Amino acid sequence: MKIILTMILVFLISCTTTNTTVGNNGSKLSENEGHTTVDDEIDLLLSQWEEVIRNGDRDFFPDLFFEDGSMGYVDHHGKRIELKNIEAVRELRMGFIRDFDPVTSYKLPSPENKGLVDTNKYNSEFYHENLDIDEVFFFQRRNGIWKISHYLLILPPPGTWVTNEFQVLGDQDKDGFLSEKEQLDLFEITRNFFQKPHSVDNDIDAFFDKDGDDTVSLDEIKLSIRALFFDGMKQFQKLRIGWVPEILDHDQSGKVDSTEFEEVYRFMLSNYTDYQTYPVNNNFDTVLDTDKDRIISSTEIEYGRDELIDLAVVMSFSDTVFLAESRTVSNLLDEYGDSNFNGKISPYENDEIVASFQTDRETVTDMDHIIDKNRNGTIDAHEIMMVLQDSAMGRSFTNKKLSPH
Repeated sequence: MKIILTMILVFLISCTTTNTTVGNNGSKLSENEGHTTVDDEIDLLLSQWEEVIRNGDRDFFPDLFFEDGSMGYVDHHGKRIELKNIEAVRELRMGFIRDFDPVTSYKLPSPENKGLVDTNKYNSEFYHENLDIDEVFFFQRRNGIWKISHYLLILPPPGTWVTNEFQVLGDQDKDGFLSEKEQLDLFEITRNFFQKPHSVDNDIDAFFDKDGDDTVSLDEIKLSIRALFFDGMKQFQKLRIGWVPEILDHDQSGKVDSTEFEEVYRFMLSNYTDYQTYPVNNNFDTVLDTDKDRIISSTEIEYGRDELIDLAVVMSFSDTVFLAESRTVSNLLDEYGDSNFNGKISPYENDEIVASFQTDRETVTDMDHIIDKNRNGTIDAHEIMMVLQDSAMGRSFTNKKLSPH
């Protein structure tokens, strides 16, 4: 079983001052002598950040952040711990580095992603492969001066995020994450579910028994395949932009198109119980054809089916895939997506809820402002995961719903 680890520990530095500060070298950071591009200015700030962590040089800290009135917080597994000043943020950050690697050897690797968001905002993301840690820096320019506006430290969680009611059924300790054992147990139950129509025997069976007749019918199996292996996977790809599983990306283009989703869906509809061999006839079959004999054997069918079920167990998607487009408000996502406060979700409101699960964009709608927990004006994957987890686990969101005007 694969464990997809994406827990994010957030350090938010809220910045209020616009004063120009002077570094130890006597030059204003806004001038950055010898540096003429935004990238150069950001690189200078990052090199000073490394010095702060390696050497504990407190004098550099005012050069990195807009310091006046700063307040930080840590958001760990949905629990907020406030930090009263920049120094507290630095000490906590130093502590995490010491836990994983000697502080004196700390160095940022080559960035995974970097670039301007707009003329006054810049983001950089770094992944430490040997530690399985991400560091993300959000920069802002004020009065011509670039500094760090906030910072994220992304650490491995206790398991994969629970983001929908299907995964809640596998979360035995109800901590909001699926451990390796919980993933394996949910995989086995789900695998057995798809074998053939059968009597309801467990919580997964009961979840998909929509007519409540204590029997999982062929139609109910097909509906569950649509929810997990088409609608769910489409949502998953919108959310997890940086990772495209090979089992979905059949042409290895780095993204999953509509044809690839259709091929996965048709494969699961045709092969959930009948493992008859057949010749390769599309790109998905070429992925399954591991021995390259142009024939998909029963073993290759079973392998492909298990890989897709494995992915369905751990991938992130919302409960909207299990619900009708028109419905009464049935969970916390619906509560916040009910824009006209009538207790019902229309197809338009359903589309708005689904559209909210796209990362790296500015907040626009009321739903966006609810998701934007750190209130920085942009939606990131961590914020979406937290809101999906809150809804799935029946918890209230940190941000309150806006009142109707």
